[in-house]
Amino acid sequence: MTEKGMARLREDVRAIVNGAEGKPQMVKIGVARTLKAAPKLIFVAWEELVALGSEARRRVKAEAEWARVLVNGLLQAAGIQQEAIDRRFRNLVPAARGLLDVMAEEIQRYHREQGGKKKP
Repeated sequence: MTEKGMARLREDVRAIVNGAEGKPQMVKIGVARTLKAAPKLIFVAWEELVALGSEARRRVKAEAEWARVLVNGLLQAAGIQQEAIDRRFRNLVPAARGLLDVMAEEIQRYHREQGGKKKP
């Protein structure tokens, strides 16, 4: 709900991306584990994720569905009933897309930065 929340989420995703060496599948695993262990990370960045995910962008349908299932599961794990999720969290899909966008941006950033570094 704050820019600080989004900055914290982005920092955590960046750390996961770096640890996964930019490998998307490993990033997904790391992000899912992190958010399941600390679901409040998604809630404090909710509005920013919704705004980001509402932007028109190309997204892989299967990846967007993965993010939707993850975010829905986080809401349920927080004790929110599915009926309330459907009613109160209508922005679930844009929030999930926003999370996916943060992950994609950080993976792209990682690869840009690594592109300038040559391995011995």
